[in-house]
Amino acid sequence: MRRIHKYTSLTLIFILLSNWWCYAQDTTYNTTIVVNLKKPSDKFGVRSFNQFTPYGLGPFLDTPPPYKIIPSTPLKMHLKVNLTTTSELILGFQYFYISPGDSLNFDYEILLDTPEEVIDTIIVNHGNVFFREVGYKKTPGKFKWSIFDTIRNLEDSSSINEYLSIENVTHLIAQYAEIIHQQWPNLNKDKRTREAIKQFSLNGVYYEIFFALNGYVSSSKKEYFQKPVVEMLKYASENDNLQYTTNWIRYLHIYRFFRSRDLNASEIISQFENCDQVIKQFILLNLLRDGLLDESQVLNKITYAPYKEFEEKIIQEVKRNVKLPETIYNTEVFDVYDSKHTLGEIFENSTQPYLFLDFCGTWCKPCIEAIAKYSENKHLDNSKKVKPIWLFFENDKSKWINMLIKYQLKKENCFIITGNPSRELIKEFSIHTGWKGEFPHYFLFGKDGKTINADAGSLSKFSESSLPKEPGPPAPTSLDK
Repeated sequence: MRRIHKYTSLTLIFILLSNWWCYAQDTTYNTTIVVNLKKPSDKFGVRSFNQFTPYGLGPFLDTPPPYKIIPSTPLKMHLKVNLTTTSELILGFQYFYISPGDSLNFDYEILLDTPEEVIDTIIVNHGNVFFREVGYKKTPGKFKWSIFDTIRNLEDSSSINEYLSIENVTHLIAQYAEIIHQQWPNLNKDKRTREAIKQFSLNGVYYEIFFALNGYVSSSKKEYFQKPVVEMLKYASENDNLQYTTNWIRYLHIYRFFRSRDLNASEIISQFENCDQVIKQFILLNLLRDGLLDESQVLNKITYAPYKEFEEKIIQEVKRNVKLPETIYNTEVFDVYDSKHTLGEIFENSTQPYLFLDFCGTWCKPCIEAIAKYSENKHLDNSKKVKPIWLFFENDKSKWINMLIKYQLKKENCFIITGNPSRELIKEFSIHTGWKGEFPHYFLFGKDGKTINADAGSLSKFSESSLPKEPGPPAPTSLDK
C-alpha cells in the first residue's frame, strides 16, 4: 500500500498523456523511455508524465522537461525527453531517477487495483535507473518502514542518541543503498551512479526519520531529539551534492522539526549557521512562506538564481492571513447519514475558534495507526477551543463506517469525500497550502478559514497549549542578526 493516495499523482498533474503535445518543436531529445504493458488497462498506472518539483518549494509535481510521443502500439509507450541534469521523473505513480542520454526500457503491469491499494510490478530491461516507490511489501519499503517504526517507539534519550548517532545513521544509509542495488541489478557501477544512489539513500533514510519525528513523536519527547537532529543536519550538509535539486527536501523536513519545537525565526536560522549559503537561503524562503519573516527581512538576501523566482512567487502568494479560497469552501462532503455539506458550512457551524483537519483514509496504514492512537484518550473530543475533523478520502463507505465504529470517533466530526471532488480538493490544497500530497496530513485553521499551520503534526500529539492567542498565523519575528 502506498502512503501517497493512489489518485494524488493524477490530480496534481499538469499534462496528461492523453493530451500530450510537443511544446518544444526544435528540441533535440537526448533520452528515451519505453514502457511495455502487459494489457491495455495497465496504461492507467503510467498515463501522467511529470517531474518532481526541484528545491522542495511549491506543489510536489512540476511540468516535465521537453518531450514528445513516438507513435506506438496499445501495449507500448514511447517517449523522447530532453534532460539537462539527472532528474526525478514521474510516470503515473512511478518515481524514478534518470540521467541525460540514458535509454530506459521497462515492463509494467498492474496486478491489483482497488480503492484501498494498488499493487504493480516493474521490470527494468535496460537503463541505468532506479525507482523510488516500490511499495512497503517489497524489501526497500520494508526497510524504510522499520526506520519509521523504530523512531516513533524510541522512549528515552539514551536509545534516541544511540539510534540517531551519525555512526548508525550512516550505517542505515549504506544498508539502503545496498538494497537499491539488489532491487535494481541493472544499475551501472560508475562513479556518477554511485553518487546518485548515495544522495537518494540519504534522502530516503532522512525522510523516514523525520516523517515519524514530525508526526508521531510528542512535543515533550522532541527535546531528546534536538542534539542528534543537529548532528544529522551537519552530516547532511557535509555530504550534500547540490546538483541534485530534489536534495533540498531533506532540509525542509529538518526545518519542520525545528518549527515544531516552537523556535522563532532567529533560533531556526541559528540551527543552520554552519550550512552552505544556498541551504541558508532555502530556510529563509520557508520562513517567509510560513509567515515567520516578512518580505523586508528577506529582501536582498536571496542570491541563488533558481530561488529568485520562488521568492517572487512566495511574496505574491504568501498564505498568511489569507482565507481558504471559495473553491475549497464549496467542496461537497458527506456525513455518516449521507447528508451533503460543504467545507465552508463545517467552518461556519463550528462553535470552536479552531478547526484541526485530519486528511486520512482506511487504505492508509499510518492513518489507521494515528486514529487508533488518538482513540486512546480522545483528548480533543470535548475541547472548547479545537474542533477535530476527520476527512476520509474514500471509495468504500462501508469500510469508513466500520472504522468510525471501531475507534468510536464522534460521528459529527467525520466526513467522507469520494470520486472527482476528492481529486480536485487534493489539487486545491496543494496549490494553496503547499501540501505535498502525503497521508495522513494535518491542518490547523481558524474558524474564519485562515491557515494557521499547514503541517500541524499528528492529532494525537496536538496540545491546546500550542494555539496562538487569537486565530491567525504568528506575527513576523524580527531577526537578531
